[in-house]
Amino acid sequence: MPSLRLLKEEPADRLVFAQDGGFAMLARQDQIIRRDYPSGVETSLGSSAIVDKTSAALSPDGETFVIGGEEGKLALWHTHHSGLPTMLAGHKGRICSIAFSPDGKWIASASWDSTIGLWQPNGRNIRFLRGHNGLVWDVAFSRDGRTLASSADDGTIKLWNLASMQAAATLHGHDGPVSSVAFSPNGNDLASAGGWTVRLWKAPTFEEISAKERLIEAKK
Repeated sequence: MPSLRLLKEEPADRLVFAQDGGFAMLARQDQIIRRDYPSGVETSLGSSAIVDKTSAALSPDGETFVIGGEEGKLALWHTHHSGLPTMLAGHKGRICSIAFSPDGKWIASASWDSTIGLWQPNGRNIRFLRGHNGLVWDVAFSRDGRTLASSADDGTIKLWNLASMQAAATLHGHDGPVSSVAFSPNGNDLASAGGWTVRLWKAPTFEEISAKERLIEAKK
């Protein structure tokens, strides 16, 4: 895009736009900031409880902002009120990725401790999903929110049935760690990046995931 140009530079650890573009959340130095558009007015929500910020996400309704850090903790802020954040603890390693489910009811976190955390925005941990051998780099929810994809250092992508909280399928194909995974907006495709390649997969439906899981159980 020849007309694309830099408009402004400023220090910030993390920046996430709301889906409607009406505001953005910034982690800047030791403050959590809400910046409204088009006015540009900024409101400080409080001091950051996460020192080394490694990932951030904003809920679909724009009400909850989450930051993860090196220490394996997450901090949740309400985007319209200042005050102390809700802290989520349980990981034993760096949090690399955070994702909200499409309905905003679940938060998934990928960690270097080889686990995936599932949480509710009120701070209650649902459980930790285990199955990868090595660091977990990324997580992504399917469009219907019933399947979670994760990518890891072991070169695989796992698809988790969130009804049973079990891994129903494992995708192989990358030569090296898989650093990123994402569903297409229409939910039909899954993209993954790792080993110097980007791969596109046909994303299975929840029904296909469930059938695959039943087949695995039947073979045990």
